[in-house]
Amino acid sequence: MEFASAVGGTIIGYATLKITSHPNSNLRNKLPELKLKWVQFCPTIRLFIFGRTIHFHHWLNLAAILLISVFVTGGILGLLVTKGFLVGGILQGLSLPQATRFIYKDTL
Repeated sequence: MEFASAVGGTIIGYATLKITSHPNSNLRNKLPELKLKWVQFCPTIRLFIFGRTIHFHHWLNLAAILLISVFVTGGILGLLVTKGFLVGGILQGLSLPQATRFIYKDTL
């Protein structure tokens, strides 16, 4: 039963992140751009400094949360379905061609 929870969470995580975070996603394109000076919070997390853009990909953020969840035994992070969801999101993010690009030159 635990295996089914983890696999189910992985499938749900992959599908959810594909719908919400893919660059061509209609849902992502409808989200407002929330930016405070040189930090963008939505729809992606980015820092704009020294003529460069540093992009924090969702798979990297989810990997950090997954690492934390390894040490947490209770709460929502302790559930196998949550860990499966995080793994699914990481796999979806790594499937994109620009997944390993973190720093971009500003084109403005």
